[in-house]
Amino acid sequence: MEDNKNKNLKKHSVLIENRSKMQITGVCQVISAQPNSIVIKTNEGGLSISGSDLHVEKLVLEDSFLEVVGNVTMVKYNNNVGKSFFKRLFK
Repeated sequence: MEDNKNKNLKKHSVLIENRSKMQITGVCQVISAQPNSIVIKTNEGGLSISGSDLHVEKLVLEDSFLEVVGNVTMVKYNNNVGKSFFKRLFK
């Protein structure tokens, strides 16, 4: 059953154009979206995007696709995204 689950996952990729537009594949969930921070869950773990004037331009979860526009200053992977506070605290 695990093999079928892995076959259905989309490949994960991040494309950044001129630090002002991001296209991300393999997106499972948008955890939060604020003008200075967007946190998402991908099939490779959590992903945090920091910057200014950030907003979700396009989100198609059926295709695992997300497009973000704004001034991107940092992209960071984090495996604790989507876990509860207590799970992160007592890991």
